[in-house]
Amino acid sequence: KEFITSLVARFSQEPSASVRRAVVHLLASILRLATLQEAKRRELFSALSHMAMQNPSPGTDPQQLQQQVAAVSTFVAVAEACPDELVDYFDEFLTVFRHAFTCAAAGNELGTSALKGLRSLAEFAEEPDQQKKVCALVPNVMQIIAAAVQANEEDVATTGIQLIDDLLSNDNMAMKDGELLTVLDFLLKTVASRSDVDAGLRQQALSCIQWAAKQKPRVLCKSPTVVPAILDVLVAMGAEPDVQGGGPEDFEEDELTPHRIAAQCVDALAISLPSKYVFQPMLDRLTPFTQSTDILKKRAALVLLGIMSEGCEGVMRRKMKFFLPFVLESLRDQQPVIAASACICFGQFAEYLQPEIMLFQREALELLLLLLDNPSALVQQKACYALGVLFENMEAQDLEPVASEVVQRLVRTLHHTSCDKVREVCISAIGSAAAASGNGEEAPSNRPRAFDAFAPELFSLIGQIIKMPTGDVEGQNAGQAVCSPTTKARAIGVVGGLVQGTSEAAYAQELPGLMRLIMEQMIIDTSKDDDTGYAHDIRDEAFSCFSDVCIAMKDKFVVFLEEVMVRVFASLFSDEGLLHEEEGRGRQGAAAQLLDELDDEEDEAGDERLRNIRIRDGFLDELESAALCLKTLWENCGGHCMKFIA
Repeated sequence: KEFITSLVARFSQEPSASVRRAVVHLLASILRLATLQEAKRRELFSALSHMAMQNPSPGTDPQQLQQQVAAVSTFVAVAEACPDELVDYFDEFLTVFRHAFTCAAAGNELGTSALKGLRSLAEFAEEPDQQKKVCALVPNVMQIIAAAVQANEEDVATTGIQLIDDLLSNDNMAMKDGELLTVLDFLLKTVASRSDVDAGLRQQALSCIQWAAKQKPRVLCKSPTVVPAILDVLVAMGAEPDVQGGGPEDFEEDELTPHRIAAQCVDALAISLPSKYVFQPMLDRLTPFTQSTDILKKRAALVLLGIMSEGCEGVMRRKMKFFLPFVLESLRDQQPVIAASACICFGQFAEYLQPEIMLFQREALELLLLLLDNPSALVQQKACYALGVLFENMEAQDLEPVASEVVQRLVRTLHHTSCDKVREVCISAIGSAAAASGNGEEAPSNRPRAFDAFAPELFSLIGQIIKMPTGDVEGQNAGQAVCSPTTKARAIGVVGGLVQGTSEAAYAQELPGLMRLIMEQMIIDTSKDDDTGYAHDIRDEAFSCFSDVCIAMKDKFVVFLEEVMVRVFASLFSDEGLLHEEEGRGRQGAAAQLLDELDDEEDEAGDERLRNIRIRDGFLDELESAALCLKTLWENCGGHCMKFIA
């Protein structure tokens, strides 16, 4: 007990934050010792509880406040480990954390610690009585969040919303319908609706509403006010500037902005709720925006209409006359942001409002092709996206009359653009157009197709991009042609679409060289983490390409079969994307060896070690593409595969 007291005293006098954290973890480790006698553990908890349950006032000695923080932080550290043997102390922990909520004089540190502790405590609240006690603190948590938002204490508010999110998604903590609606109303009005609150915090609040839409749609729809209130906030957010006091952005980056957050939430509502609760109420709110001269409002109308088309497609296909003229007219708008947003909207329509939207394909195609000449990279990028989606749904006979113009404009854009993002989506659009030229055809592969005349130029152009060195596309020198790894990967994937969209006579001469080039690109030094992620993207697209080529060539693909099968199995049996954190990065085989060892271990020990396995981004995509490629090879090359499998 004296040692514990001395550690707490050390915490209160220690200026270093890292040392204070170490002291807390030492205290928690002592309390979790399996060899510690139960009577002694209770005595130590009692001593810490006494320090944690102080009632400081604004004039309290700072050291006394720090002692209280140390005691509460120790309870948090113990709770975060969630040891089963400490379940009996549930009430003591809950009392400490509940008291900490009321100690405003101790500042943010104490309130944040209490919220973290309650998050951990909720995880091992198994008894109904314990769960009720945790849920009973939700009003206190909401008070803390409200005060933190008002005081711009983002860390406290973040932790509080994380706790609410945990409670909502915890099946054992099922809130009553009224309690759930109260929480959602609080998050909507106190956090999400405030334009002066950090975007990340607003997204957290809306993520709880998205969860409710997916998991509790009936609860939301039964209330006559909840969904309308949510839509009011989302429409207003959609028209907010990307930067406080500013206007729309000049080029789309990956930063979180209010209109993107609004679009994410509208997407969840449209997919999860019956369309009668979303489409007409949203259309009523957006119609004034379609008639406004405000750029931000018009952007909101276009983006949110497009987003709604996934989920509300049934009713939107029947009511296109109410909004499609506005979208087509916006494709002619001189403001880059409006034109780009219209492209996004029409791209969504082309994907989800089938087949009715294809009645307008000719008019939309002409407008989108014209936008490729727009000086704005953002407009070019979004026009290519919309064209790609449109081509994916066009029949060969519809594309054939305009194939020449389509190819000329896309190739010209590819040659002239200095923006790698435009280059990437332009390549995709070319691949989609080529594949569309073969849509609906069951004719032999030697029958001439619309894209045959352009095959030499397109194959050569794609090959040049695949050969480009990868590098910093933002800082490239004028005479140094480089592309991003993502663009190179996309170029590899497009080769399959070009082969499917052209006749055998058109691709026969170019394909062997391209296949060799692609296989060379799959050999990447993975000693660096950055290169490893890039390697997964390249292989993912390469296997997709091989599948497409195999489908086009049927059993004639056997000329490439051996080299492709070697690479398929190399990926399927690779552990390159698995890392065991304790073994360090770049240690090949360490994770695979660990997985083998797990078969011989007890379940609990195996589960604990599995938590330390990290999967690199893109690795699972590579495995999926490799598996699908193997399936395609088997379906088209049949018995030729047996000698590689046996």
